Parts: sequence; C-alpha cells; structure tokens
Amino acid sequence: MELNGKRALVTGATQGLGRAIAETFARAGAIVAVHGITLDETEETVSNISATGGSAFGVEADFLKTAEIGPMVEAAATRMGGIDIVVNNAGIGAVAEVAAMDEAFWDRMIDIDLKAPFIVTQKALAHMSRAGEGGRVIFISSTAAKAAEATFAAYSAAKAGILAFARCLAVEVGPRGITVNGICPGWIDTPLSRDPIHEWAKEKGVPFDQLWQETMANTNMLKQVLEPRDIAECALFLASDRGRHVTAQSINVCGGLIHY
Repeated sequence: MELNGKRALVTGATQGLGRAIAETFARAGAIVAVHGITLDETEETVSNISATGGSAFGVEADFLKTAEIGPMVEAAATRMGGIDIVVNNAGIGAVAEVAAMDEAFWDRMIDIDLKAPFIVTQKALAHMSRAGEGGRVIFISSTAAKAAEATFAAYSAAKAGILAFARCLAVEVGPRGITVNGICPGWIDTPLSRDPIHEWAKEKGVPFDQLWQETMANTNMLKQVLEPRDIAECALFLASDRGRHVTAQSINVCGGLIHY
C-alpha cells in the first residue's frame, strides 16, 4: 500500500495507459479521481477499481474546452479533500506531413497534449501547496519527444514541450517538496497505438499482424510488445516515497527503442 491515503488525479483514465495507472494507484491505496471527457466514459475504470476494493470516482472535462478544466480539478480536490498526485496522461496522437498539415491540426495537438496539461497542473498545484506536504506531478510524454520521424512533427513538438515544461516546473516547486517528472513510453499496446497501425496496414497493403510485430516489437531491443502496466509501474515508483528524490527527469520505458 505504497500510496495509502494519497489523493490522485489521473487524466485520460478511461482506457489504455490512464486506466492502468488509475487501477495501479488504487491497488496501492490511493483514492483516484478518474478523468474522462464525460462521466459515462469513466464508469468502467471506476467500476474496475471498486470491484477490487479500491476507491475512485469520475470527473469530466473536454480538454478542447479549457473553461472546463479548472472546475474538473476543483471537483476532484473537493471530493478528495486535496490533491497529492497528478498524472497528466490524457492526450491524442495523429500524424501528418508538415507540408500538408493545416493549422487546425497543429492547434488541436498542442491544445490537448501541451496546453491542457499546463492548466491541469497549474490548478492542482494550488491544492498541493495548501496541503503543505509536497506532491507529485507526472507527465506522460513519449519517445517521440526525443526522436525524429516524418509525419510526427506536431505530436513530437507537443510531447517535447511537455518535458521542457516539466523541467522548469521542477525547479519552481522543488522547495515545496513537489517532484515533477516525465515518462516517455515507446510503442505500447493501447487503442491509441492500434488505430494508426490499422491505417498504415491498409495503406501499405500488408496484414495488420505483420505490421504490428514490425512496429511494436521488432523496433525495440527486447523484441517485445510493452503493455500499459509497464508504464503504470514506473508511474507508481515516481508517485511513491521510493521516488521522493527523483525530479526533473524524463524516463524512457520503451524496451530500448531509444537510449538517450
């Protein structure tokens, strides 16, 4: 029960990485505010946590509507009596060549993957400071933040931006006992990964299973497909007392897809 009594807000916790993190935190003893675009979307994660004896509830906000973000954080803090841990996981992934990219595509990526986490964190910090017991801020970035690949320009820019934001924030809030870190997953078995690979398989005229193996496993050193729980365990380390002296870091969890 490494997080016993801790109060955690996990954004984008309705599926994939966010759900795995929320469920892992709950098993470790935290009460978890499960964020989704609508409350209906949070029900399955909340139900999963409740079924195993954990404590969770849903909060809602559409990150393209920034006016909804502050009230969502306030709702989470009010119900839990404060916030100790924030995991900024919610995000989107899409690809486009720069020459063909329209401004709306760029804006949507930046708004959801970079601007929204800034607002969530800013609002949550007030509750961490009020508690006076420090806190943890974790950003789910990507190995794309450190790599160079065609069509990933907007996504990579947003994910690299969040790492730079995290480093600067860590300096500001360190004296208050708040740590700030980023996790950089490689290819992970989530719906966010499966969707583009289905599209690429159609474009290339190859079987999905073949491209899945080539993309998800063959590109990393371990030749294995990583699962959401692999990211969740790293997040648990950073959120727990074991990670109390780790801050301003970006940790790759990618099977050696990148090594810098």
